Amino acid sequence: MKYRIREQNELKPSGVEWLGDIPKDWEYHKNKYIFKRISNNVGDNYDNYKVLSLTLNGVIERNMNNMGKMPSSFSIYQIVEKDSLILCLFDIDVTPRIIGYVNTQGIISSAYTNLIVKNLYSKYYYYWFLTLNNQNILLNYTKSLRNTINNENFMSLESLVCSFFEQQKIANFLDEKSKIFDEAILKKEQLISKLELAKQSLISEVVTGKLKIVEQNSKLQTIKREENELKSSGVEWLGDIPKDWKLTKLKYLGDAIIGLTYSPTDVVDKNEGILVLRSSNVQNKRITFEDNVYVKSVIPKKLLTKIDDILICSRNGSRNLIGKNALITEKSQDLTFGAFMTIFRSKYNKYLFYIFNSDIFEAQSASFLSSTINQLTTGNLNNFKIVLPSLEEQQKISKYLDEKLIHFDNTIEKTKQSITKLKEAKEAFISQTVTGKIEVL
Repeated sequence: MKYRIREQNELKPSGVEWLGDIPKDWEYHKNKYIFKRISNNVGDNYDNYKVLSLTLNGVIERNMNNMGKMPSSFSIYQIVEKDSLILCLFDIDVTPRIIGYVNTQGIISSAYTNLIVKNLYSKYYYYWFLTLNNQNILLNYTKSLRNTINNENFMSLESLVCSFFEQQKIANFLDEKSKIFDEAILKKEQLISKLELAKQSLISEVVTGKLKIVEQNSKLQTIKREENELKSSGVEWLGDIPKDWKLTKLKYLGDAIIGLTYSPTDVVDKNEGILVLRSSNVQNKRITFEDNVYVKSVIPKKLLTKIDDILICSRNGSRNLIGKNALITEKSQDLTFGAFMTIFRSKYNKYLFYIFNSDIFEAQSASFLSSTINQLTTGNLNNFKIVLPSLEEQQKISKYLDEKLIHFDNTIEKTKQSITKLKEAKEAFISQTVTGKIEVL
C-alpha cells in the first residue's frame, strides 16, 4: 500500500495541542458517540471460553501453566468478543500497555473496560488508543491516587473520526507496516539473545578450564585443552577440569554478607542519608543510580561497599532476578546495600565475578530455588562449588575476558540502540498516520 504526506493546505487546526493539525474533513467526537461499553459476566460458564490477558504483545491467550496471579474463580471474568477493544483505565501511570485488540472470543478480567465501536472500524481505534498510550495522553485525564479514568469521564473525552472506509484503509496499512517494523525488531532481539548466549558460553568454557588462555602474537587467545591436561572433577554437571586446578567452595575464599535492614522511617532525601543499593540498582551486571533510596542510620563498617565486592540479589519476588550481580567499582564504593542483597567479599573477586556470570551458578540454582522459595541464603552461597586456578591464571583469565567481552557488550549495546530507534520510528509512523498527517492511498 502506498502513502503520502498531506500538504498543509489540506489540514486544519484540531484545537488540541498534542494532536496538532488534522485533515479538513475529519472530526473530533465525544467517545460516547463512538463506543459502547459492554460488561457481560461469564458466571459458571467460564470453562467454555479461552482465558485472555492484556499484555505488551496485545490481548493473548493466557498461559495457564505459568499461573502467576490468578483470581479465586474465573466466574467473575467478563466475556469479550472478536474485534472489541480492551482498555486498562486504572493505574495508567504504571501500566505499560493500556489498549488491546481482541482477535478471538474469550474471557478477561472485569477490571478492564470492554468496548465495541459503533458503525466505525474498531482496529483504527486500536491504533488511536495505542498513540495515546505511547504519548501518555490519558494520564492527563486521570483522577484519584490510582490514576483512574471512570466510565463517565472516559465517555466525555473525544476521539478522531473519519469515514469507515478511510479508517479501514489506515488500520490495514498500519497492520502491514507494523509487521515490517516488528520483524526487524525481532531479528535484532534474536541477535542479542545469540550474543548473550555466546558470551555466557565463552565465560563458562574459560572459567571451568575447558578452554586455555594462551598468548599468541602478543595477544591473549583461547585453545581447547587436551584430554591429558584434564582430570575428573567428581561433579557430574562440571565434568573434567584442568589437573592443576582445585575444586573448592566459596566459603573458603571469602565472606558472604547480608545487607542492611531498615524501616520506612529511616528513608530520607538524597542529601540527608546514605544510598542503599537494591536489586533495581543492578542492571546488566553494572551498578546504576536511576532508582535510588537513601536512609539515615548507623551503618556497620562491614555493610559499606568496597571496590571489587560482588553485589548479589539474594531475595526477590521474581526468581529470574535471584543471582543477578554487579562488581562494585570506585563510583559505587562506600555505599550500603539492602537486606534482600548480599555482598561476597574476597581477594579473588575479579575472577569470581565471571564465575557468578557463568553456567556454574545456573547449575547449582536448584539448591536454593523452588516453586515456593526465591532466596539465595549465605549458606547456599558459601557452599557453592567452583574450580580455582592459580592466581596467575586467574589474572590471565580476567584480562582475556575483560578485553573479549567489551566487543560483545558494544555490539549488544549498539543493537539495543537500534531497537530503540525502530520502536520510536514505529510509534511516530503510527501517530502520523492515525492522526491524518499521512494519507493512505
